[in-house]
Amino acid sequence: MTKTALTLLAANCLVTMPAVAQRTTIRATAIPTAVTLDGKLDEPFWATADSIDDFRQREPLEGFAATERTVVKVVHDGNALYIAVRCCDSSMRVGGPASSAGMPTSRLTTMSEF
Repeated sequence: MTKTALTLLAANCLVTMPAVAQRTTIRATAIPTAVTLDGKLDEPFWATADSIDDFRQREPLEGFAATERTVVKVVHDGNALYIAVRCCDSSMRVGGPASSAGMPTSRLTTMSEF
């Protein structure tokens, strides 16, 4: 192969390869009040807690940007570490698999938290 052909081949690989995994850091925010474990993130400190949302998918295209948004937030008090995960699912339907698993579907939305 010529030098030009190798350069073009290398450039093509860089464009088509998934992004290289990067380390992401999240800081656990200290909170002054207790967390209510009710599945809601309505305490004021959740709005300002450090978060990460730049996840990459494993399947079907490993390393590519996630097709559904996921946000992770972390806080702590003097006794515990709390991790909140908001997972979005554009294909979720009320009355689908969750209802057959015994989960209450009346509160499920396309953006659920745990």
